[in-house]
Formats: sequence, structure tokens, C-alpha cells
Amino acid sequence: MTGFMGLPDDLFLRFNNGDRYPDAGSKNQRFKKGDSWMIAETFEMSDPVIFKVMEHDTIGGHDTIGTVTVSNNPGSYTQTMNGDRSEYIISYDVSSAE
Repeated sequence: MTGFMGLPDDLFLRFNNGDRYPDAGSKNQRFKKGDSWMIAETFEMSDPVIFKVMEHDTIGGHDTIGTVTVSNNPGSYTQTMNGDRSEYIISYDVSSAE
């Protein structure tokens, strides 16, 4: 995240199957300029996967930073999003369960 004026963002992911990460009972992931967030767990999904990077906004609900359509092909991927006056770089890996 490049950040905006050094103000932190509280982010979470919303998957197309309705799941949220971190889950609704957990705190959001707090970012400020230069921070990174690595999710150490794996997700096993059989349907096409799409997730939104969301910002919890204390005023006005949630803002969508951007949407990622996860590739069906094994490999490493990177996508850059610009939202809420910051730049976010999303990287993920896809592997086959076989």
C-alpha cells in the first residue's frame, strides 16, 4: 500500500461465496503507508473465485478498493488497484489440489 497522508486503512476481503476474511468476528487488517499483509493460510475452492478488497470506513460503511478475479491456472499473479486515494498491490498464488 502506498497510503494517503499517512492515515491508516482497515481492510478486509469479501469473497463471491459470501465469506469474509478476517471473519466478521475478527478485527480488520490495519494498514498504513508501506505496510504489507500476508495471509498465511490457504483457501480451497472449486468454483471460480472473485474477491473484493474492502475498506471499513467508520463514516459511511464500507468502500470497495477493487475486485480480483482469481485465475484458474496455477501460477503467481499480481494486480494493482487504486482506491480511496491509495495504491494497493495484490499478489496471490494459485496451485492445483491434485
